[in-house]
Order: sequence, then structure tokens, then C-alpha cells
Amino acid sequence: MTAPTDQETVTEREAIALPWGKEMVVQEVAYDSGLKLLRLRIREGKRFTIVDLDARAITRLRALTEDWTDGAEMVDGVERDGGD
Repeated sequence: MTAPTDQETVTEREAIALPWGKEMVVQEVAYDSGLKLLRLRIREGKRFTIVDLDARAITRLRALTEDWTDGAEMVDGVERDGGD
């Protein structure tokens, strides 16, 4: 998907601490054209990875993460793979 050229409005939704000292900031991005995306900004030290997701990608990602979460368990406050 190419980046839209019209004005964008960014609203920060939440910052999430990730394993190994990483951080993910979740933002809602709304464009003047009406397009809305969810932006994930992942920080690893000084490096950033930015991923923009549309509703279709979020729906698929949600299904994948729900399936994965069903097989994971918490051990001493750390998620462990609950697979066989």
C-alpha cells in the first residue's frame, strides 16, 4: 500500500512494553480522505519499525493472536509457549 498524500491526524492509543526491552506504541491514523489505519511503532533501542495496518489486516492479525494466546500460558509472569 502506498502512503496517502493527504493530511493525517495521529492519535496515540497505548504504549506496550515488549520482551527484551522493546516498546510498541499503537496509534490511530486518520486521513482527510476518510482512510483509517492502525499504526504500530516498535522501538528497539534507537531503531524504529513502523507498520500501518488496515481493518482487513487487523481482523486477520486478531484471529492469529487469539489462536496463539489460547496455546500460551503464563509462568512466573512470563508467557511461555503452551504447545506440546
